[in-house]
This record gives sequence, structure tokens and C-alpha cells, in this order.
Amino acid sequence: MRVRLVVTRAIREDVATRFSSLGAETPDADRVREALHVRCSFHLLVPLSEAYFFGEPAALTRAGVRLGVPIHRTGTDVEEFATNDPAFLPRALQKNAEMAGRGYLWWREERHPKRYLEFLVECSGGLYQETEGGARALEALDWPIVGAGSGTVPFIRALFKDLSDALGIASPLGAGAVSGSTYPARTVHRETLTLRNI
Repeated sequence: MRVRLVVTRAIREDVATRFSSLGAETPDADRVREALHVRCSFHLLVPLSEAYFFGEPAALTRAGVRLGVPIHRTGTDVEEFATNDPAFLPRALQKNAEMAGRGYLWWREERHPKRYLEFLVECSGGLYQETEGGARALEALDWPIVGAGSGTVPFIRALFKDLSDALGIASPLGAGAVSGSTYPARTVHRETLTLRNI
């Protein structure tokens, strides 16, 4: 909920600032507000796009993980990504301590899907590159498989629900709970939204 409020306030303030020299209620400012309201959305991938690769095993292969490399992930919801891989945890604990020493007490390397994917690709004899293996994994990602077997995934469901509403088609993820931070409840008056979804 807080994300929505912060982003909404930032957008409103930016529009007001850009048009303040002309007066906040100019026709141009109104057109910008209308375009933002009708055409634009703000969505989050949680925690990172690589998390969704763990919802489709073939995506990990496309990213560079060799078949047979053991993958240890806790829970089913990829948006709540965490690993308990005994080979990765020593590295994760070392990084956590390093980050704590720099003041980042909240850092948990074992919850970082990109770092774990990098580790898995290294175990496969390669080097993970977002623009290559990551791009291959993402461009062919089987979203229905991710949605069906990866827990509730409310943030990606919100993105697909928003796109589906805009295009007038059914979401490829099917029915399911969506994030209230990035997709409004049906009871929210749409005319009060700054963007299509917040």
C-alpha cells in the first residue's frame, strides 16, 4: 500500500512541477494527467525478474543452469524467493556479514534470486549474463506454468491482470489474488487513480 502512495504522490508532484510556470491547471497539464490516468501503469517484479525463472525449470536451463545441477528453493511462491542450498549458504552468510558491516542490516543474500542464479550458472561451468542468458530465459518464459506452480505470485498477477483489462483478454495466469499495491480493488473509484492501476 505504501508503494502506491509514494509513487502516486511523486507522479502528481512531478506533473505539478513541470507545469507550475504555466499554472497548474493548464490544458497541457490536464492532457498529461489524462494520458497518465488512461495509458500508464506502474508495476513491480518481486523481488527480481530472475525469481520468476525458478517457476519454470526450462527457464533456468535457458539462463545457463546445466541439467542435473541441484536447485534448492524454499516454499512455492517465487515472489517470496529464498534458498537453503548448503553449497550456497556459506557464501550468502559471508555476504550478509559484509553488508551488515556497511550498515545494510536487512540484506539477506539467500533471498536474492539473481545471486543464486549466478551461483547455479557458475556450478554449471558458465557465467550468468542478464543480457544473454537472462534475456533468453525471460523472452520465452512460460508464464502460465509460473502462475500455476509458483504460489500466489500477486505482483506478476497484478501486471497481467492490468494488461488483460487494457487489452480486453483473459489473463494467461488465470484467476488468483493480485497485489493491492499495484492493482486496485474493484471497489476503488477508477476516476480517482493517477495511473491506470494506482
